[in-house]
Amino acid sequence: MKRLLVIVLFACLLGLVVGYVLQRRYVDSYRNRTLWAQAQGEMGQIHQSLLVFADEHEGRHALSLEEMSDTFYVSTELPKDPFSGQDYFYELTATGFRLTCLGKDRLPGGDEIPDRDIVYDETGLR
Repeated sequence: MKRLLVIVLFACLLGLVVGYVLQRRYVDSYRNRTLWAQAQGEMGQIHQSLLVFADEHEGRHALSLEEMSDTFYVSTELPKDPFSGQDYFYELTATGFRLTCLGKDRLPGGDEIPDRDIVYDETGLR
C-alpha cells in the first residue's frame, strides 16, 4: 500500500513538472510571438499616422509621438510597447523618422521572433 502511495505521489509530481516545462516552452512562446505581432500591427498604424501628419504639414515629421496624440491623427491614446509598457522608441533621422520596438529581450538586434527588433521608417517596415 505504501508503494502504491509513493508511486501515485511520484506520478503527480512528475505530471506537475512536465506541465510546467510544457507551459514554459509552448504557452510562453506563443504569448511572446503574439505580443510581437501585436507590436508590429500597432506600429504599422502609428507609421500610417506619421505619414499622414507629414503630408498635411508640408513634409515636416512630428517631433515626437506626443505631438500626434493631441490631434485627430490618433483616435485614442497611442499604444504602448506590449513588452515594456512604455512608448515605442521614436526619433527623427536625416531622411525622416524611425519607429522602433526592441522586442522581448529589450536589446538592439535579435535574430528570431520575439527578440527581433521591429523598425519602421518613412519608407515602411525595414
